[in-house]
Amino acid sequence: MKKLLLILFTSLLCSEQLDIQYIGNASFVLSDGKKNVFIDFPYEAGAYGFAMDYSLDSIITGDNNISIITHHHGDHWWRKGFMDSNNKLFAPYFVRLFVPKSRKILFKEHTVIDDLIINPIKTPHNFTIEPFGFNINLKCISHYSYIFFWHNKKIFISGDANSEYELLQREKNIDIAIITYWNGEYAFMNNKNIDANNIILCHFFNLEQIPQYRESIDKEKLKINALFGENTNIHVLDQYEHLYINIDE
Repeated sequence: MKKLLLILFTSLLCSEQLDIQYIGNASFVLSDGKKNVFIDFPYEAGAYGFAMDYSLDSIITGDNNISIITHHHGDHWWRKGFMDSNNKLFAPYFVRLFVPKSRKILFKEHTVIDDLIINPIKTPHNFTIEPFGFNINLKCISHYSYIFFWHNKKIFISGDANSEYELLQREKNIDIAIITYWNGEYAFMNNKNIDANNIILCHFFNLEQIPQYRESIDKEKLKINALFGENTNIHVLDQYEHLYINIDE
């Protein structure tokens, strides 16, 4: 019995996992226990009406940290919060602006940082503002989605890329797709398959929207399985909830 317990304990120690924690908005931290990769974090809580607050000091810990930012909008990027951390920065031009050179990683295609490979992909992001009650449609001039390769996993990050661009539908063999909930809705409503083992939906306006959205997914489970396949797992995480993905396969 003792030998069996020792084998089980040793097996658990040897089983490596990628820890994915949802912070809020479109922000996550991915960690293998050695390196922490922050996606669209830190952000400015409350920007554009996205009401997911957080404590910066309790989230950014350790020394081997990278912030990877899709674009400069406040619900994805907060320069002051970043400067209060010790993170390095990988991001497009308007995010890098006014950040010291010593904190920046050269932004280029096929960037290799130790065992992490980052491929930025320029994508369109249209958005609407409503000054004085009038709707004005604008385009973000510097928005990037990303494809990572880390621990033999292919990871897709949509940022706020337009659903109609369908970059996600063109990518194959994705292990983890972190996408906005409206990108997920677009795929479902237009019968667009997403070739991913795990789809994580995000960028909810508030905490109350999360259980409501999870409930709606449960109701449509049969249709979702028919479109994406039964092997695709769709996740809607609570704020600070963790998702663990095995990386020793």
